[in-house]
Amino acid sequence: STAPTTPNTTAPAPVPAGDGITVQGYLVNGTNGQPVPGNLPITFYVFPGGTGQNAITQSLQTDAQGRFVVTTTQAAPGDLIAATTEYKQLNFFSSLEDYAPQVTVPITVYESTADAAQVSIATLHIVAAPGATGGLDVNEIYVLSNTGDKIVAGFGQPVMRLGLPSAATQVMPDTNMPPDVLVQTDGGLDYYDAIPVGDNGGQ
Repeated sequence: STAPTTPNTTAPAPVPAGDGITVQGYLVNGTNGQPVPGNLPITFYVFPGGTGQNAITQSLQTDAQGRFVVTTTQAAPGDLIAATTEYKQLNFFSSLEDYAPQVTVPITVYESTADAAQVSIATLHIVAAPGATGGLDVNEIYVLSNTGDKIVAGFGQPVMRLGLPSAATQVMPDTNMPPDVLVQTDGGLDYYDAIPVGDNGGQ
């Protein structure tokens, strides 16, 4: 198989002059044999004190080779640095990096597919207890893994279907889940969320 395409990181884009820290980033295409995209929008983040509150953001764009450089005076020791991009209607994130005078933030993007053949249930938790008014109260937690090299996404169509027993009543998705992710239909539940590449990526 062909390895994911990575940019030539030995010749980074020029670093602008100025005080503060310099953040260099680049895109990697994690889908085998696919080119690194260029000219994508980037949102750069500084998280003061490492918290998600009062984040400082800056918008920019990669060059044609998928590279970008940010110089900022708005970061301080103890802050965390990150960047995101949107590629083919999906959002991708770098890891969180600690403050340093020179920081590198690669972002791996993936192509997408509607085919869920590479998705498996890595872990299934089922908790059943007598119901207050008879029957059983059943809670199920599915942990999903995607062993392929493409994100599984339906873009408005369900990516998988979970069956339900014929006598199931009062079916309710986790209240922490957005209301349009798990939708009850006849005899089952349709799952609409994208499933990222990797182990235990969806729940």
